[in-house]
Amino acid sequence: MGFDPIRTGIGWLDDSPGALSRGGLTLLAGRPGTGKTRLALDLALRASRRAQVAWYFSIGDGALPLAARLSGGRVEVMGPDRLRSAADGGGVLEVFGEADRDTASIGAEVESSAQHPALVVVDYLQMVREPPGASSRVEAMVAIVADLAELARQAELAVLLTTQLTRARRADAPNLHPLVAQLPAAERVVALCDVVWALSVSGDDDFGAPREDAWLHLAHAPALDAPRKHRLGTAALSEPWLPDD
Repeated sequence: MGFDPIRTGIGWLDDSPGALSRGGLTLLAGRPGTGKTRLALDLALRASRRAQVAWYFSIGDGALPLAARLSGGRVEVMGPDRLRSAADGGGVLEVFGEADRDTASIGAEVESSAQHPALVVVDYLQMVREPPGASSRVEAMVAIVADLAELARQAELAVLLTTQLTRARRADAPNLHPLVAQLPAAERVVALCDVVWALSVSGDDDFGAPREDAWLHLAHAPALDAPRKHRLGTAALSEPWLPDD
């Protein structure tokens, strides 16, 4: 994969092996409630504010609940399942909120669009409709990831795919950081991805009140010599989720 990053304005991300890059698939993994949606939506917004077209597929949760988070731009309600946020400089973020999506319909949207997106976010893997003929849930997940990786390469865009890790906690390690290994068929899924991030938060509650600290763990990327992690700062709603450089 050639290094052609989607600019977010976050220096340590844009210039790192873990950058969102055209032609590549990035997997963002984390337990439920850790902030994957908020982080992914923030990255899409940042891309649109830098004169890029970004699409966000909010599968299962709908589009309208995300409207309040689309600050800093002109938000237009296109319908009950679609929002558009226009940014200065020509950038656009479109949010698709249909509950029933498969990889074929996502690809069809890209192919038929007059505005070719630079970034497509799919939130999240477990909500994407299974392809026909899948022999098991694991095989379905692998096929979905493979399809989205192929879409990224063929359409020369960046795909950011979120995925939930298990809710289960080990009794002997209640604050264990999320591990990509907790994802079913982890090795096969990771092999299809260009970059893998794991999101974790401090504290012992994956739900409810905001936590003090959030961390991104870079587990897999081209030429990555060792795992890395970055502190994102507070998860409080009154503070920015990602820091500006």
